Amino acid sequence: HSEGAAIAALVARERRETACLVLLAGAGVDGEQVLLSQGALVLRAEGLADAERLERQRTMQTILMDEVKAAPPNADPATLIPVVAERLEAALGSEVLDGQDVKELAASGVVRLSSRWFRHFLIHDPATELAAVGCPVLALFGGKDVQVDPALNRPPIEKALQAAGHADSAVETFAACNHLFQTCTPGALSEYDTIEETLAPAVLERITAWLGERLGPPGGRP
Repeated sequence: HSEGAAIAALVARERRETACLVLLAGAGVDGEQVLLSQGALVLRAEGLADAERLERQRTMQTILMDEVKAAPPNADPATLIPVVAERLEAALGSEVLDGQDVKELAASGVVRLSSRWFRHFLIHDPATELAAVGCPVLALFGGKDVQVDPALNRPPIEKALQAAGHADSAVETFAACNHLFQTCTPGALSEYDTIEETLAPAVLERITAWLGERLGPPGGRP
């Protein structure tokens, strides 16, 4: 699921004995594109998406990611914080969003994005990994997912599988589901904890049927 889908593709590429992959809400583009899309969609789902706010959000994200990507891998985050703070203040003023102090935001953002994992996430293209996977693949998306937008992420996954001549693959979207594959209304993050459903039955049934077709019924394999 989500980041786990990218990891699963990496594992399957290296371990050719992998029987099959079921990818739930997996990204098809690099992390930078995912975060920019996510930033806007999350605000819209929460009803906070006026044009000025969306523009400020995108500017903030872009400055943070640009500086972290441009820095050497072993750069001390402490040296990046004043640079990012200066750029943020020049572009957005001393308060970036909702009264957040620009220096505090620069510090928290740089520290988070400077981790080894996050630097990899920003530039990693998960679709290229799927092109090298030889086992059957089922990739599922939630139509109301605001964290991994199917409109952005589904096409490159389909393209990668097709370009690799991957005959046994399927890519599908469950229109009424959010990032967690719960049946939802707006798909907002704040809605997750209010939904009693853990996983939409139709999603579970689809996964079960697909796996059964390739691996046999439960208990049918040693």
